[in-house]
Amino acid sequence: MSGTRRAFEGRYLKIDVLEFGGRAPAVREVVRVHSGVCVLGVDRDGYVMLVRQFRQAIDRVILELPAGVRDIGETAIAAANRELSEEAGLVGGTWTHLLHYAHAEGYSDGWMDLFLALDCDRSDNHPDPGEELELVDIPVREFYAMLDRGEFVDAKTILAASSARRILTERWGG
Repeated sequence: MSGTRRAFEGRYLKIDVLEFGGRAPAVREVVRVHSGVCVLGVDRDGYVMLVRQFRQAIDRVILELPAGVRDIGETAIAAANRELSEEAGLVGGTWTHLLHYAHAEGYSDGWMDLFLALDCDRSDNHPDPGEELELVDIPVREFYAMLDRGEFVDAKTILAASSARRILTERWGG
């Protein structure tokens, strides 16, 4: 027994059922998604730009870093620049790639790339249609105090903050 069949295909994700194995056959469902990006954007004054939005999958409003999915053929850095501008209204800056990780390796083929963008210029944000978000800017020190208090619930924000901590606290304290 071996093979793959498509069990579901939606706008954002697909689900494949994989059957494999000889004497001990196994079945796994795999969620196929576009890989994503997340950006810890900091303006020239040391403010981290966060977005507050309702996340339907967990049925709650959360505060998180700007993030989104990569378009087909789009590089991670291009997607990160686009998302930071669209969601947070931050442009330019000095960019560092922080981390590339499998975000749900037990059941999904999706990857995340985390970036740090320093000394960004503020501009107007222009979210995608249907995205309802509130911008919240927080000084670096308060951002890390919130992290330490466990106020962030999403892995991408926690991982990006942890990965950039040394860089940001050397410059702005923490």
